[in-house]
Amino acid sequence: MSSYSAIRGKIADLLDYPVASARVVLSGTKLDEKLCTMTGVEGLFMFSRVPPGSYTLEVTYNGFNKLVQRGIAVRDHAITGLDLKMDFLEDSRIIKLRAMSLEFVHDSP
Repeated sequence: MSSYSAIRGKIADLLDYPVASARVVLSGTKLDEKLCTMTGVEGLFMFSRVPPGSYTLEVTYNGFNKLVQRGIAVRDHAITGLDLKMDFLEDSRIIKLRAMSLEFVHDSP
């Protein structure tokens, strides 16, 4: 009888905002094929029925550098939790920082 575990986590940007609709791919020698899911509105994802072993997680989303987390250990009958941060691509980082530093000035007559 096989035993299974799970991997769940949250993907956020460096400002700690959730990254929704990011593509999350799980690979490892214990899997017949790669598993794929998308993050939800809060940046959450989950893979269930994962055999114990060592895994690699890849996260991609437009405007961000690809995130690769290797050596994720999954133990028998356990839930492995991950809290990962994605880094902005250079171009989008400049736009994001400019947007954060905008100051609104109200001119009164």
